[in-house]
Amino acid sequence: MTMSFDEVCANLDDLAKEASAIVERHSVQSVTSLVTEIEALRKLALGTSQDLVGAHYGYLKAKCKLDKMQQQAPKSERKFWLLLTFEGIMVVLLLSLWIFFSTLGETGHQAWKVFVIANQSVLLCAWWGALGSVLFAIYVLYEGRMRGIVQAVSDGWLVIKPITGALVGLLVWLCAEAGIAGVGQGQNTMFLGLLAFFAGWSERSFLTMLQQKMSKLGGFTP
Repeated sequence: MTMSFDEVCANLDDLAKEASAIVERHSVQSVTSLVTEIEALRKLALGTSQDLVGAHYGYLKAKCKLDKMQQQAPKSERKFWLLLTFEGIMVVLLLSLWIFFSTLGETGHQAWKVFVIANQSVLLCAWWGALGSVLFAIYVLYEGRMRGIVQAVSDGWLVIKPITGALVGLLVWLCAEAGIAGVGQGQNTMFLGLLAFFAGWSERSFLTMLQQKMSKLGGFTP
C-alpha cells in the first residue's frame, strides 16, 4: 500500500494528539516517551530523504503500543488503587499499634507493662522496619503509576512488605545485640528505630551492607 506524504503526517498527528490526551489525563511517563517517538517519526517523514515507508511502519508500531497501553490502563488503575488502599490500611494499623503499645506501657496490666518495657527495643525496631517497607511500597506504586508500569509490579511482593520490613527490623535489633554493622547495645533506642526504618525502606541495600560487614568479620564468604 502506497501512503502519501499528507496521509502519513495526518496519521502521526492524530496519534500524537491521542497520546497527548492520555498524558494530560493520567500523566503517564511511558506515554510521554511515545509522544517523543511519534515526533521523531514525523521528522523522519519531513526530512530531506522523506522516508515515508519507515515513518508509516513506525506509526503502525507506535499505534500498537498505544492501543496496548489503553487496554491495560483500566486494569492498572484498579490494581493501583487496590494495592494503595491495602498499604494505606497497613499504615493506619501500624499507627494504631504504636498508640496501643504506648498506652499499654502506661496504663495496661502490670504483666503487659513489664513485657512492653522489657522488649521495647525489639518492638520498636520491628515497627519502624514495617513502616519503612510500607512507605516504600507506596512510593513504588506511585512511581509505577507515573511510568505506566504498575502491571509489572509484583502484587505478592507489595502485600508481604509489612512482614519483610518487620523481619528486617528485627535483624537490625539482632545486629545491635551482636554489635554488628557499627551498631552496639548501648545505642539509643530511637537511633535503632530509624536504622530499622531505612533498612525496611531498602531491604536489599541493608542486607548487602550486612553481608559485606559479615564478610569482613569472617562470618561468611558471599
